[in-house]
Amino acid sequence: EPAIKLHVWSAGGDGTVSSTLEAMMTYGIDVGRLYFSSIPFGTGNDFADALGWGRSVPGDGVGESMKMLNKIITERLDGYTCKLDIYELTITTYDDGHIKHVEKDMFDKPGMKRYTCLMIDYLSIGVQGFVGSSFELHRPGSRALNILMYTVAAAKWVFLKRFPPINEALESISTVPDHLRDDPKLSDADRAQWLENASEAERRQVLLARVAGPRKRSHGRKMQWAKQPKARRTATARDFGDGVDEDLPVLQYKPIEIDVQNVARFWGRNIDVWNSSHDQDSSRLLSRTTGETDSSTWTPQYAGDGKLELFGVRNIGDYALNQLPARNAYRISRLAQMGSPVALHFRAPENYPPRSRGNPLSSRRSIEQGLLYAMCDGEFIEMYHPRDIIISRKVTLKAVGKSPESSRIVLDTIKNDGLDAVQMDATAAANKTHCGQP
Repeated sequence: EPAIKLHVWSAGGDGTVSSTLEAMMTYGIDVGRLYFSSIPFGTGNDFADALGWGRSVPGDGVGESMKMLNKIITERLDGYTCKLDIYELTITTYDDGHIKHVEKDMFDKPGMKRYTCLMIDYLSIGVQGFVGSSFELHRPGSRALNILMYTVAAAKWVFLKRFPPINEALESISTVPDHLRDDPKLSDADRAQWLENASEAERRQVLLARVAGPRKRSHGRKMQWAKQPKARRTATARDFGDGVDEDLPVLQYKPIEIDVQNVARFWGRNIDVWNSSHDQDSSRLLSRTTGETDSSTWTPQYAGDGKLELFGVRNIGDYALNQLPARNAYRISRLAQMGSPVALHFRAPENYPPRSRGNPLSSRRSIEQGLLYAMCDGEFIEMYHPRDIIISRKVTLKAVGKSPESSRIVLDTIKNDGLDAVQMDATAAANKTHCGQP
């Protein structure tokens, strides 16, 4: 450890946090050696709130005789360090697909075939992406108007639109084989690169996503879709054709949202969904549980353990209930806990299941098949015919939080690594950790 401790604090919102980290990485700065925190001057400020600093700075941020500025500085120098994994998200598309940032002039810009960004809190594909993207295109300036406009956007999508199930597009979720995960010579970036280039047979599949009915392989490459049987039955890996491991878990329902989480936050709030009681877990929602989907192998959520948690939201009713404040139980399903890297694989455009005439998704209120919206740490992304989404750990930060009472990340670091892990200064008192004066 150097005698001088370098602090970097991002003053802004969640987008500023990501761009600050990305800029330092671009210029070869080892962000794992410095102490990083945030001053919440932005709109969402989820990162600052997760560290215990709140969602805004009272007053003008400077104050009379610079008292507020001095308070901001002193609090962070006297803060608690905590381990926080930062992930890299890479999205690729099929030949006719595109990726775009959701912004007011997005329709005047060309789409991308490959997109990379950082992920700190969580990735959401489905309802949050659709609702938030609609809001983002008409975002006003003030915080109060932002809340009002988001409520209007949510109501419009809930009552006037039909959400397609995510597994209409999502085909499977995979990771690297154990021998690659255990190889000390490989970095997370190496494993992510291997996973992107590996064939379906080489990857270690974690679960398969069931669609409207079992699929049958024809002599060509295109899939033939059987009609949904009237009597509900359990779909198994056998329905996915020859060469598929029959022991693989298959998702039995059709979620309208899939979430991949690092920090214990959802819907802009510090809520502990993973460690709460659930009656809709993997054992009831998958054809079988094994490996990462077996809840007996799961550990308590910790943003510094190199693991990601996978959730699903069943329907729009569950989504609406989850938005209500002061809830003790959440209508969201825990599906898997996975080590880095994680890959989500999507169907080729020619293999999408047909929408029958009686399907409400065939109405003009429906969303174009193959069009998905995602939200990553407050930033919204449009994806048309995505191929893969790969999430891999980029670095583990020494983040500076306010206290274990106000930050779940600080508390989890103490629980998992002990009080010494949050102490930056060897002379600090045992019950108060000082980060050290530069």
